[in-house]
Amino acid sequence: MNYSNFREKIYYTDKKELITYIIFSSFFLLAYYFSMKNLEVIFFNILFDLLKLFLLTCSVVAFILSCHLKALTKLQVYFIVQVFFLTICIILILLFHTQFQNIKNILRVIVYAGDYKIVNLYYAIHFYFIEKYRRILNNNNIYLETGVAFLGLCLFLIIKTMVGARLIAIFANIIAIILIYGAYKYTNLSIASFKKGIDIFDFNLVIFTIKVIFTLINYFIDINIFVSSLSMLQYAVFISSVLLVITHIVENNYSFVFKEIETNKKKLEEINNEIIKNNIKLQEKYERLNEKHRFFKEFIQRLSNPIVVINKNFRIFYCNDSFLSITNNKVLKNVINKRIENYLQFDYSIYEAVKKNKKIIITNIEKANKKYEAQLIYTEDEEFNYIISLNDLTEELMLIAMQEELKSIQSKELIRSNFLSNISHDIKVPVNIIHSATQLENVFVNKKDIDSIKKYNSISKKNCLTLSELTNNLIDISKIDTENLEANLEADNIVEFIEDYLLNISDYLKNNGIDLVFDTNEEEVIINFDKEMMKRILLNLVSNSLKFTNKGGCIFINIKSNEDSVIIEFKDNGIGMSEDFISKAFSKYTMENRKETKHGGYGIGLYVIYNLVKAQKGDIELKSTMGKGSAFIIRLNK
Repeated sequence: MNYSNFREKIYYTDKKELITYIIFSSFFLLAYYFSMKNLEVIFFNILFDLLKLFLLTCSVVAFILSCHLKALTKLQVYFIVQVFFLTICIILILLFHTQFQNIKNILRVIVYAGDYKIVNLYYAIHFYFIEKYRRILNNNNIYLETGVAFLGLCLFLIIKTMVGARLIAIFANIIAIILIYGAYKYTNLSIASFKKGIDIFDFNLVIFTIKVIFTLINYFIDINIFVSSLSMLQYAVFISSVLLVITHIVENNYSFVFKEIETNKKKLEEINNEIIKNNIKLQEKYERLNEKHRFFKEFIQRLSNPIVVINKNFRIFYCNDSFLSITNNKVLKNVINKRIENYLQFDYSIYEAVKKNKKIIITNIEKANKKYEAQLIYTEDEEFNYIISLNDLTEELMLIAMQEELKSIQSKELIRSNFLSNISHDIKVPVNIIHSATQLENVFVNKKDIDSIKKYNSISKKNCLTLSELTNNLIDISKIDTENLEANLEADNIVEFIEDYLLNISDYLKNNGIDLVFDTNEEEVIINFDKEMMKRILLNLVSNSLKFTNKGGCIFINIKSNEDSVIIEFKDNGIGMSEDFISKAFSKYTMENRKETKHGGYGIGLYVIYNLVKAQKGDIELKSTMGKGSAFIIRLNK
């Protein structure tokens, strides 16, 4: 039996036990009544004193047990019961002393409600509190409601002298019926798990309800004898109920407590034995765990890579000597429990990603001028959560850089070799074409064939431009390589210079199917520039656009001026350049392999342009979009 059952079981009985106690209580009340009516007879006088003594004893026992029940069950309702039995004890004690009759009468009227006109209300209040709170723990509302009920009784006593006794009695019984109705709402709330039998207080409530109803009827129809009999039965049931509860407490409570103590003792012994067994198992597991940790630390220590183990607070739990060496420490205790960011810088989001995905994350970090590949591993160990392994990439990166540099050198050497072998061919071809065109022109002059003369004259001019571009680029490359490229800066009108040069080559562009648009708001901008270098810059830009602009395309040239510099923008709507090529377009021997054009090259044109601009203390910028064309922006200082 547990405490929940115990709180309930003391209120239940069977029919036989209940009838026995009611009969006993009825004889007791009859004896008490006859002895009180015949006090002049010595026998009845002695019997009356004995009965009062018995009542006092029962009341004291009930008071003590109510105190015990309040401490054991934590139910505040037993506070009301304590007050009730304590008051009865005081009244019964004072019965033996004639000098305390006034105090006794005050207590009977105020607390015990000895006035028969409101006695039903008093009992109704008690039944309401018992039914409502006997199963509710830790509800302090009972104290407030008790205070309100006490004030209500006092109010009845005050107005009793102002209003008729009959009216007060009827009103008190009506309120009693309301309280009885409230008590009935709590009669079926028990959840105890035992065979219940008859609920003592529910039975009291039924008898009391019948009594109150007939008491009200008695005020209108004379059934006084029947009501008196009911009152006697109700008192007998009430006394028998108190005696039954006392008996159940004495029978069940202490045996229950001692049984529980013995049960708890056995349980504690079992728990203690289980704890001892668990301690032995824990000790064995602890030793095995220590052995694993020793093996783990020795294993990490033997690895050549720097390794560090950190806990959930990102503090170092353990590391090997290789990690100590990169932190400039020789003793392990100098780094233990230090925060990892003191030695390695990681974004905390990486730790969260490793923990969430339960996968190894690899990232690169730099430490002591060396580059490392860091592998982060998450573990759910109680002492540590992350293992970081570092792999020195310095030598590997140096090797990769050297290999890339070697490939670049080899590629440039191959281009240079091809350049030197092809340059003689590319010089010889234009010369032969010019020679042949000249001979044909002489023939057509004699025949006066003007159209043919113009045709071969254009061919000669085109190849002359090709030779001029090629030879000038070769001369410029030689000067650049020997660091002898110097600009002859002269102050002149850059706008007029560019416009005149473009007029000279406009027919040549037109014959190749390319339109030329020269647009500027500036008529005269005087700056220091090298005229020969500027011609070669424009020639290379035009030649580059011709290679990568289809017929019907257009070249746009715009000149802008501001306080510090002049900006020359050279654009075309050709096939454009890739982003990868733009980053290295001005490097020597750099070409983009494109299927869209059949024109060749040597990868030196943009290289020469860049250095010619720089020689004049200017800057050049390349912007290009695949399929939309390219733009070269040259800035020359004023």
